[in-house]
Parts: sequence; C-alpha cells; structure tokens
Amino acid sequence: MGKETKFITQAVAALAKAQAAMAERIDRHEKIIDSQVREITELQSQVLNIRNAAIKTDLEAGMSGREVALKYALSPGRVSQIRNS
Repeated sequence: MGKETKFITQAVAALAKAQAAMAERIDRHEKIIDSQVREITELQSQVLNIRNAAIKTDLEAGMSGREVALKYALSPGRVSQIRNS
C-alpha cells in the first residue's frame, strides 16, 4: 500500500502541475485574443471612416444618393445619414 499511495500522490502532483501550466497558457492566449479583438475593432472603425469619406466624395462629385447606395450596397437612407454626418 505504501508504494501505491506514493505513486498516487506523485500522479496527483503531476496533474496539478500540468493544470497550472495549462492555466498559464490559457491566460496568455486570452490576452492575445483580447489584444487582437481591440485591433480588429479599430480597423473596422477605420474602414468605415474611409468608406464614409469615399461616399461623401462621390456625393460631392455629383453622384446621386441612389447611385452611391448601389455602388456601396447601402440603402439610400443610410447614404443620406452619412451625407449629413
């Protein structure tokens, strides 16, 4: 019984160590994912700003709201909102 208890104790200790290592890796990956989410959100915002600037430029160049809506796959109402923003 003494050897079995020792092996079980060693196995439990090894399992606890492996769990701790896994928890550290998970924490690192969560931080990386959070950082990437922030970067993606910022890029999406930049893309929308660029698109909206292009829409305003097309409108100022004389394109109708309907033409711009078709070009950018938006509703005419959304083009109007962007024009007035």
